[in-house]
This record gives sequence, C-alpha cells and structure tokens, in this order.
Amino acid sequence: MLEDWKISKDRVTLVLRDSGANIVKGMRLAELPDLSCTAHTLQLVVNDGLASQRAVTDVIAILKKCATHFHHSILAKQRLRDIQRELGLPEHNIIQAVPTRWNSHP
Repeated sequence: MLEDWKISKDRVTLVLRDSGANIVKGMRLAELPDLSCTAHTLQLVVNDGLASQRAVTDVIAILKKCATHFHHSILAKQRLRDIQRELGLPEHNIIQAVPTRWNSHP
C-alpha cells in the first residue's frame, strides 16, 4: 500500500491498528512501527461488560424492538411526530443502534 501511495517506509512514524492477529502480523512482516488502538480495545471491553449483564441485555433487546417498530411503521413515526408537536418538543426520530465493525479481539 505504501508503494501504491509512493510513501517510503522511513516516513512512517506509527501505524495505529486494531488488535486483529492478521493486522498485528502484517505490521511485523512489514517492519513498520505500530501501536494497538486504545479506543478499539476500550470499545471491546465496554461491549463485553455490557453483554455480561443480563438486565442490560434485556433492556437493549426491548429498546431495539421499539426502534425497529418505529423504523418500519409510518403510522408510528407520524404519531410520534404528532405527540412531539403537541408537547412542544423537538421532532426527533428514533435512532437505531449500529454496532461498530471492529471484529478483532485483544
């Protein structure tokens, strides 16, 4: 990739990467300075911690079901907007959770 972008290896100060074994091995083979992303590792720890709590997973499942209902029902979306207007609240849509695409594990 560096060759494609015409970047010499001596110009690379650090490659910030996830903890996937293939990426770690790739950096070692390329002999590039690298560091595991702390945010990625923290995200994995938080997700594992949340998933280990039955009460949290139950609430998340209920909220996902509600979000899916509003996402698929035009009538529910319209009723939500009507209620928000009646109460003088900002008109917000229900947001569905989108998991990160990080697949590796530390």
